[in-house]
Amino acid sequence: MPHRLFIAIPVSPDLGYRITQWQEQHQDLPVKWIGAKDLHITLIPPWQDEHPDELIERLGKFNSPAFMKPAQFEHVRSGPTRFNPRLLWALGEATPDLLKLKKEVEHTLAFEPDNRPFKLHLTLARFASGREIPFFLKRFHDRVSWTQPLDRIALYESHIDPAGGVTYDILAEFPCSSLPTI
Repeated sequence: MPHRLFIAIPVSPDLGYRITQWQEQHQDLPVKWIGAKDLHITLIPPWQDEHPDELIERLGKFNSPAFMKPAQFEHVRSGPTRFNPRLLWALGEATPDLLKLKKEVEHTLAFEPDNRPFKLHLTLARFASGREIPFFLKRFHDRVSWTQPLDRIALYESHIDPAGGVTYDILAEFPCSSLPTI
């Protein structure tokens, strides 16, 4: 049976705490919040695979780039487009270190490089499907100053429940070289 897998950077406990505080400050928004356990930065988008054990073995040989600077998030906006928003996400600039990390993971997995522009993002909440989205939420914007160390990657499996919710399981984690968060 195929598994829906992806590669991501799990959110650090510190950033998870800061996001949870931010979510509590915005609890009146009509959204379904992503829990701290499920927060991640996707490097390689989901694909179907029947043999996650083989991927774990390949990722065990992963050599991360050395001395990577943390990812920086500066805004929370609705997205992925202004005209069809479905979520709230934190956004930042994809740094050369992050792009190099993504490239190294693709190489380790023997994946064809994904040449689409990489958008550094972190999904914080989803809008309820089938409900009218209030205008203010379509134009939502808040400034933040969040950092995430590039200290590990993980192979995730996603599960969609009958109600349309999504949960994630980490199948394996792999350390990366990283500068400490400043």
